[in-house]
Parts: sequence; structure tokens; C-alpha cells
Amino acid sequence: MSRDLQTDQLVLGIDYQVLCVSFDPREGPELAREKKTNYLNQINKSVDPNGWRFLTADLSDIQKLTKAVGFKYQVSGDQFLHAGALTVLAPDGKIVRYLLGLDYLPFDIRMATNEANTGKVGSTISRVLTYCYKYDPSKKSYALNLLPIAGAATLVLAGIFMAIVLIGKKRRPAVAPTGDTPDDQT
Repeated sequence: MSRDLQTDQLVLGIDYQVLCVSFDPREGPELAREKKTNYLNQINKSVDPNGWRFLTADLSDIQKLTKAVGFKYQVSGDQFLHAGALTVLAPDGKIVRYLLGLDYLPFDIRMATNEANTGKVGSTISRVLTYCYKYDPSKKSYALNLLPIAGAATLVLAGIFMAIVLIGKKRRPAVAPTGDTPDDQT
């Protein structure tokens, strides 16, 4: 997972934060510290360690949290059966996206982060990407959104056509009316 969170465009601890919560009440803070160290050591660049938090809790708090974010799991003996997922939240705590699976494309993480930061002005390219791509729940990934692209292309082409027509009218020489001209009279 730490490789998936390495993007050149986003900085852990500044652009986004990661919160990992163990849903095994038998795990304690020592294991959380160990896991955090292991994951941060896999990132090949300098990051703010406070940007990625590993937490443990008691069963009651775990159940409240997993219910609040819609994460479901089953206990089977000593094992926990669950799907892999990232839950992306906006700064106000609103869930904006679930990224399902165990491997996440940096593009998907960047797009989900852009969606989460709706109140924050992003770069021009981020706004364009958010405009051109839409999350496709059936594919569990972002897909090219052709409707706004086709609309923008239509407007650009209509503008070019209008410019050609207007400029073309101004450049045409005036044509003398047909019929007798003063030079033809004798």
C-alpha cells in the first residue's frame, strides 16, 4: 500500500493524510508503531511521519468507526474476513470515495484527493482532470468522461467556425454591382 501512496503530485502530510485503524481489538499501540515504521520505510522519499497515523481501539470504538464509514468485516476464529478498501474523506469528514481493492493507481488516489479537497483551489491541471474524468463504480476506477469533453470541443469548433466566417467577410473585396458603370458610358 505504501507504494500506491507515492505520487509525485501529492505530498503526504500536506496534501492528504492517511489513517489506518486496526479492527482487531487485540492489537495495541506497540504493533501500530511497528507497522507505521515499516510502511514509512517503504516510501522512497522524505515524508512527514505525522501524515500517516496508525491507531488501535477497543471493540466498541472499532464497531462505531467501521459502521460510520460503511466498512464491513466478519470474524472467523482468529481471522478477519474483509475487502481491501481506501475510504477517502473530505476535510469536513464527508465520505467522497471508496477505492476498492489492494492496489491503487496513483492517478485514482490523486483524483479522489482532488474530489475530497473541493473547498481548496487545486492546480489548473487538477481541475481539468476532475472535469474530464469521473469515478466509474462498476470499474472501481476513474474513467474518461466524454460528455463534457465533447461539449467543450463543440464550443471550440463553433467558435473557430464563427471566427472564420466573420474574418472571411471582412477580407473579401467589395464587388462592383453588375450593369453599367461610369467607365462604360460614352
